[in-house]
Amino acid sequence: MVRHISDKIGVMYLGKLVEVGNSDDVYFEPKHPYTRALLEVVPGIEPENILDLDKDIIDGNIPSPLNIPSGCRFHTRCPYATERCKNEAPELKEYENGHKVACFCCEM
Repeated sequence: MVRHISDKIGVMYLGKLVEVGNSDDVYFEPKHPYTRALLEVVPGIEPENILDLDKDIIDGNIPSPLNIPSGCRFHTRCPYATERCKNEAPELKEYENGHKVACFCCEM
C-alpha cells in the first residue's frame, strides 16, 4: 500500500534509517537485508504470493531499544553480518539515483 501512495520510502530499524529512495526502487530493488526481509512477508492476493507462515524470515530477537547493539543495529539478526558490522555503524550512502542504503554488504 505504501508503494502506491508514496513517492519516497524510508525503512527504519531500531530508530535509524537503513534504506531510503524512490518507492518503486525500494519496493522492486531493495538493497538492505532488513528491507528485503520486510518485503518477503507482504501477503499477496495471488495464490503463489500468499504469506507462508512457516518461512524463516529473520532469525533472532529484536534487540532492546534501550540497549542498542554496537556497530550496525541489524548485525545481530543479519545473515550477511561481518566483524566490521559488529564494530562499525554504516552510514546512509547513495547507492544509485538517490537510492540510499546503510549497509556494508551493499557498498560498491
